[in-house]
Amino acid sequence: MCTDYGLDILDPNDVPRGPKFIDQPDNIMAVEGIASVVIDCTAAANPSPTYRMYKIMVNNTIPITTDMDPRYALTNGKLVIRNPTENKDAGRYICTATNPYGTVISQIGLLSFGILGEFSNVQREKVQVKQHSFGMIKCPSTFIQTRTSVDPVFINFFGLLFTNT
Repeated sequence: MCTDYGLDILDPNDVPRGPKFIDQPDNIMAVEGIASVVIDCTAAANPSPTYRMYKIMVNNTIPITTDMDPRYALTNGKLVIRNPTENKDAGRYICTATNPYGTVISQIGLLSFGILGEFSNVQREKVQVKQHSFGMIKCPSTFIQTRTSVDPVFINFFGLLFTNT
């Protein structure tokens, strides 16, 4: 029984508490033509929190709703963007988790787009190894080159000042 703070609760997980992030938006690099991108934002809280996802623009922060674009699905803190494109979706994202005991604001996650380099068709030399030993296979490198420009921005969110640098 949890008698801390005058509560008669048997399971400590049932103690009312404000949200604390488990997953926050992270920097993601996508390639055009990918089926979907997922931006995670989940928090532990009791009662369970409600989530809001925002896209940070230069002069304002726009709440993301499923009504604004049919490609968006927002469920339990996870934003899924189907068929993402650089023109529409590249940028900074932030989320909030709220319950009666408080609101937490996530870190900023950047969704950028890049170009996947071509794989070489050049024949490689053969590598022979003895059983139970190791060998090295040299592979030509590929690369992902980012196309999305990232400038530092300052945003005013709920009266708090944030920067992405």
